[in-house]
Amino acid sequence: MNSDDYLFSHDIIEKCMNKLIETDADYSVARFRARTIDNKKISDDFENLPYLNTAFFWHNMTYNHETLICKKAVYQKYGKHNLKYKTCIDYYWNIQLVLNGCTFCTLDDIMFVARAGGTSTNKNSLPTNATITCYTNVVKDLWDFYPLTNKDCEKMLLEKRFPLEFLEQLKVKINNMGLKNFDYKFFNSLIDSFIHKETCYRILQNKIAKGFINIISYYKIKKNKNKQERLFNYLMRHDLVYLLCKKIVLGH
Repeated sequence: MNSDDYLFSHDIIEKCMNKLIETDADYSVARFRARTIDNKKISDDFENLPYLNTAFFWHNMTYNHETLICKKAVYQKYGKHNLKYKTCIDYYWNIQLVLNGCTFCTLDDIMFVARAGGTSTNKNSLPTNATITCYTNVVKDLWDFYPLTNKDCEKMLLEKRFPLEFLEQLKVKINNMGLKNFDYKFFNSLIDSFIHKETCYRILQNKIAKGFINIISYYKIKKNKNKQERLFNYLMRHDLVYLLCKKIVLGH
């Protein structure tokens, strides 16, 4: 448990154990409640979304680490926690469970109450610099088939933006691994959506770049005119550039 978090009820561990015995799963996960530092409720979202499909593992935690109850034999086989990754130890462990085909079960109960702030996240529940550094170490070590930069890793964590070539190579790598208890159909659909997003983003970048080149040329040619009015009319005739650049160029 994190230092200022606490279990929601006295019997929650017992419920987790019973669920593991009932399902014979390798580990269990549950819901949790998020609070501010002064104990005000943040959102109901965490109570309604206890975990993600394990196909998300390559870019997101699939459960909250404080809700995890894991069989000792599984921990001994695939652990221990790697201290190198500090505030991302839980994420690295999450990935090991997926890569080794471990099974899990879920509880509908709230397992614990988490309060915002600390070493891994700030009071706004955003990753700290320490977490960004640790996350960078994790993904660079795991996905060493692609030369990820520190900037790439930061975008991956904060913006869910991934290099297009990395996504394409990751898809091939994961499919070739033949993971057990893994939803490959969902994984391929998910990663294809990211590939499509990055492809579209590159097209937009090229169009925006061309748009700005045209804007600069227009300024030079029409420098004796009312620049802002002429620029506005130019952008209006080029919808894509207009929508994306109006706020930056004109301050609207």
